[in-house]
Amino acid sequence: MSLLSLRSPLMLALLATLCLVLTGATVAIVPETSQALVLRLGRIVDVYNPYQARQAFGQTGAGLKLRVPVIDRVLWIDKRIRSLALTDQRLLSADRQPVQVDALVQYRIVDPELFYHATGGSDEALVAALKPAFGTALRTDLGKRTFDSVLGADQGDAMAGLRADLASGARQ
Repeated sequence: MSLLSLRSPLMLALLATLCLVLTGATVAIVPETSQALVLRLGRIVDVYNPYQARQAFGQTGAGLKLRVPVIDRVLWIDKRIRSLALTDQRLLSADRQPVQVDALVQYRIVDPELFYHATGGSDEALVAALKPAFGTALRTDLGKRTFDSVLGADQGDAMAGLRADLASGARQ
């Protein structure tokens, strides 16, 4: 009996393993909480399950997706809200009073193509870009306000202005 015979248990095991590897390289399972950016030889060819505001759960386009084995690469991008904390930010108010601020920003990646082009698909690069921009916006916006307005009744106005500055900076 030859090892190359299709009746050989070794050959059957080899064929079954090859089929499993090929199936695994062809099928991508996209969960509801993720976006999948399909890169063919480094260029974006498709986005599976992109973020859309107010989209009903189960209607997003998640599930089994096909791709070209070996040539296509899938980059997974989380659709959920993430957070970034800045602690012990020291700044001066408009009336030159020292203020120490702890801040938290929440963000979501809504354009996976822009995210890929801006950061190369790296979460670490995104955080590295957002942290200084957030710190600058925080110091600039709160530095325009007096100590009393930062801590007093005008605090909501300060946060609204800061939110608008951060949103425009983060989109870039």
